[in-house]
Amino acid sequence: MKKTILASLILMPLMACSGGSIKVVKDDFKNLTEVTWSIDHGTDWTLNKLRINEGKYVKQIINNKATVPYYTAKLYIYQGGSTISNEIIVKTKDKTATLPLVIENTQKNLEIMIGSGFATAATSGTHKIRINFPQPLINEILKSDLVSYRFYVNEQPVTIVINKSKLEKFKSFLSITSN
Repeated sequence: MKKTILASLILMPLMACSGGSIKVVKDDFKNLTEVTWSIDHGTDWTLNKLRINEGKYVKQIINNKATVPYYTAKLYIYQGGSTISNEIIVKTKDKTATLPLVIENTQKNLEIMIGSGFATAATSGTHKIRINFPQPLINEILKSDLVSYRFYVNEQPVTIVINKSKLEKFKSFLSITSN
């Protein structure tokens, strides 16, 4: 029993680092296959200011032709207003591409803390984002050993670097092209 628990504790972080599993679900009623990969990318910002949750790469395959894959996620930005750039720069080993950063939904919150003799207020924002990956960029990603994203929040750069194991999984996701 102790060996099983110890093995689980050792393997869980390794499985988390691998970036989750790619799911391929065939829908015979719609005559399509949906391919998804759920992954939350970390950033170079401190955890108390920005967090990315519910990240997922998605594409559909209809009649053996893949739709434009996209990444969708929720950005949680704390402490202050949150103006997000409407572009994201995707960098591979040899090229950079500037893509639209689509903000599908925004929710702003005001948090007030009242204590003995003090009161503070802070704003936070939740933004659902979407990035579409055109075929020329996919071709670059598939032959690259480096992929990173950069966008701006309140004119401050936010960089996401996809590590080697996640990049291999990303390439596997992009390579699925037929149902």
